[in-house]
Amino acid sequence: MSGSGYDMDATIFSPEGRIFQVEYASKAVADASTCIGVNCKDGVVVAVEKTLNSPFIMDGSNKHINILSKHIGAVFGGYIPDGRYAIDRARDHCRQFQENFGEEITPKVLAESMGQFVHQFTCFGGYRPLGINVLFAGYDNRDKKYHLYRITPSGQCYCHFAESIGKGRQSCKADIEKHNLMDLTVEEALPIIAKMLCELHTESKKPYELEFGYASDATDHAFIRVDNPKRDELVRNAVSALRAEETGPEEGMEVEN
Repeated sequence: MSGSGYDMDATIFSPEGRIFQVEYASKAVADASTCIGVNCKDGVVVAVEKTLNSPFIMDGSNKHINILSKHIGAVFGGYIPDGRYAIDRARDHCRQFQENFGEEITPKVLAESMGQFVHQFTCFGGYRPLGINVLFAGYDNRDKKYHLYRITPSGQCYCHFAESIGKGRQSCKADIEKHNLMDLTVEEALPIIAKMLCELHTESKKPYELEFGYASDATDHAFIRVDNPKRDELVRNAVSALRAEETGPEEGMEVEN
């Protein structure tokens, strides 16, 4: 896609009313790591798969899931430096809200504030849009509900029951609908989500790493990152389930005989 000169700045509209730099950023996000967010029956969970570009990268490097406040966490997909910058600014919003109003910021207010912040990068000359999609997940102390919000490179803010972003989004969305994850608990949804993300790498030989985070009734509404032992167990069970499906019931019967 060529902007024919209209893609030199994020403040320029093409004759068709398009902002090419925003579209370029959205394209970069569409090919990024797959992120999943689901508003479950008793909480909200987010997960992400990261392809490791080198076997020498330490476990846990370049975290995509971050804790922003006691009850809110976020996962981003896209350009990692942009993601870290957005996460730092989101933490600033949480801290300033606490200092000004004496209570924790709600997921809705945080998502809308961050949407305005991201939108600023499409309004001023010399800026470029942030190449990220961000999922904010957390508990609202006011309405006593869990919420999942998404911010796009253009600054749009959406509230979702469930969402998937990145290169594997289509297959993950189909699996979310198939298993109806919104009616499951967080503990029931985690193994299915792990299997969905591991399945994206069944034909790829590249090493990868998964991250999980959630807030639920079991954590007293606090957002936590899944620790390494539990994460490794989820991945092992997911890989075993995928191998069992590839083997098929007929081969399993032959082994038993």
